[in-house]
Amino acid sequence: LYGFNMAQVKILDGGTLEWSAFNDLEKEPAERQTGTVTLKPATHDLLVEWTDVYDDVVSRRDPNVVLLDARPKDMYTGEVIRHSIQGGHIPGAVNIVSLDGTDTQSQKWLSDDGLAELYKSIPKEKTVYVYCHDGFRMSLAYLQLKQLGVKDVRLYNGGWSHWGNELTLPVVEGDMPYSGDYEL
Repeated sequence: LYGFNMAQVKILDGGTLEWSAFNDLEKEPAERQTGTVTLKPATHDLLVEWTDVYDDVVSRRDPNVVLLDARPKDMYTGEVIRHSIQGGHIPGAVNIVSLDGTDTQSQKWLSDDGLAELYKSIPKEKTVYVYCHDGFRMSLAYLQLKQLGVKDVRLYNGGWSHWGNELTLPVVEGDMPYSGDYEL
């Protein structure tokens, strides 16, 4: 909804656990009613494609762009391979696990101070490209970064499920953003 300039978007803190905790949830399907929401035209600066990531981060190493991999560390390093035929991460990506911004038991978000500590290495004035493997973790990172006041956050459309399955695209294994042929 942010992509349609919906300023009144709210997040249910606690996710599905909080949602299901309501005692008066109805069990029967609700009767459909016509809504009154009118979407504005979609903004085209919410998503980036693999070519943007390659050009801005891998090739040019634009100092104004940060590439954030929101997946678990073992997927970032390549120790665990899921959703792709190869493991690792996109050259230049830093790893901050977006789920670390929530309490593991309650699924509630950390305080703003806790989120600020988690994302302290991300400068607010830079453009941040976020990816994961299926969209959930990058969406969570997007919302957390917006909560912290990062102005320009964009989602890599396709993420690791695309990049990790394209054998012609470069991949780094290990816990450093650049290594091997991609080190300076």
